[in-house]
Amino acid sequence: IRMKQFGYPDCIYYAKDDSYVVYSWWIISYEDKNGIKREGIPILLTHVFNKEGKIVNEVLYNSSNHFE
Repeated sequence: IRMKQFGYPDCIYYAKDDSYVVYSWWIISYEDKNGIKREGIPILLTHVFNKEGKIVNEVLYNSSNHFE
């Protein structure tokens, strides 16, 4: 699997939870078990940071359309 960052990450402060969330877009490419190359699949990574600056949650979002 190859990952390449696309654009620049955004850091958003949420006062309600007193936390920071970093959103970053990535493009992944890979070869599936049948030897078919899958390229240009966009994913969104989110990282939630607590007051101490430690990651407390990580989420990956992607569309299933690229895997059909």
